[in-house]
Amino acid sequence: MKNILLLFLFFGVLSNYSFAQSGFKGGVNFSNYYGRNANYGGTAHSVFVGPIVGYFKDWNIARDTTRSYYFSIGLETNISVKGVFIYNKVKYSEINPSEIWDISDREMYGYYLELPHIVKLHYLLTQNMQAQLYGGGILSFDIVDVTKSIRHSNPNYSYNIINYPFFPFSLADMPSFLGYSLLAGVTFSYKRFLLDARYAKGITEIYAGAYLSTISISLGYAFK
Repeated sequence: MKNILLLFLFFGVLSNYSFAQSGFKGGVNFSNYYGRNANYGGTAHSVFVGPIVGYFKDWNIARDTTRSYYFSIGLETNISVKGVFIYNKVKYSEINPSEIWDISDREMYGYYLELPHIVKLHYLLTQNMQAQLYGGGILSFDIVDVTKSIRHSNPNYSYNIINYPFFPFSLADMPSFLGYSLLAGVTFSYKRFLLDARYAKGITEIYAGAYLSTISISLGYAFK
């Protein structure tokens, strides 16, 4: 709740600054779990690759943008697919809990609605080129969560399921619906075209003892 209140305050502050630019972007996520439960019942975990698309809008803090550097505040709305690949996930028998029913590799990923809020330092390289260094946070909502089993030791068993974490009657083995991440990145722009790279480190758990970290690379186009 505290993060949501801060986000509304962030929106209110923007009314004091001048509009800078807006646009769209799209790219790819390289995400993975970290933490004491990063393997999530398996023996290892690795990077999951998924898409990201979004809309961004910036407001100048320094109104005089003719200097070699200035600051802006940015907000984004993204649809982002993030998750992890788990190796050798063990499934025990529901009748005999000590009996291993299946061992499988699984893709576990979610479709997230993300709301990044960012402070940017713009540095003008030439008349048409600039670099942007930025940091901030991401408020995220896990809208749809998918688990797909890839390889099985038991040919008669498979585990493929789609969950909706925002429903109050969700299953016990369900990721968190609401999450927050810290964010840092760099953008290079030429005229209206953008190349962006960022790193986001989750500070709220996906599952108990498991957090999500993501590297994102995207291309964008600014209208102004």
